[in-house]
Amino acid sequence: MINIEDMNDSTIKSIQKRINDYKETGAHIGAINDTYHSFDDLYDHRMVLTALAFIHLPYAWKSKKHAESDMFDGMFIVGAPTPDGMITYHYDLEYWDMFKLPELPHAPEFDGHTPEDVINRIKNYIAMTDSYLINDKTYPKVIDVVEKYIIPVFGDDIVAKARFISFYNRER
Repeated sequence: MINIEDMNDSTIKSIQKRINDYKETGAHIGAINDTYHSFDDLYDHRMVLTALAFIHLPYAWKSKKHAESDMFDGMFIVGAPTPDGMITYHYDLEYWDMFKLPELPHAPEFDGHTPEDVINRIKNYIAMTDSYLINDKTYPKVIDVVEKYIIPVFGDDIVAKARFISFYNRER
């Protein structure tokens, strides 16, 4: 067993090379684990927690198309605005119904966010809130992101725009 304190860049690179070699054999890497959780376990946890969190994020959405109308085979995208910009994740279509969100005709234009940006945007959003995600500090910024990225997805379809907005103005 490798002691994490003894790991250095060359050890990490060696492990990554072994994983890449293993992937090239066509083997399923989801079973690789740290003795507590496999990659598959961690992705499943992330997916379920994302579905739960996005139910509570105002103006969250899902789509089977990117803004450019393409999508990774067998996948969809979910997203939500934060005061600092959009956050998004991709999931397999088999989990579509788990995400109880309005469907957009296509995803909003990609703003170039990275995985690190998503983590930072979520952390900043949490830091700006008390017990409510929408408050005097977050509301104006979230609405700016909604107007800039989400509303344009509907083009001239004012009924679709109204349907999306009303989804978040109804009693839950």
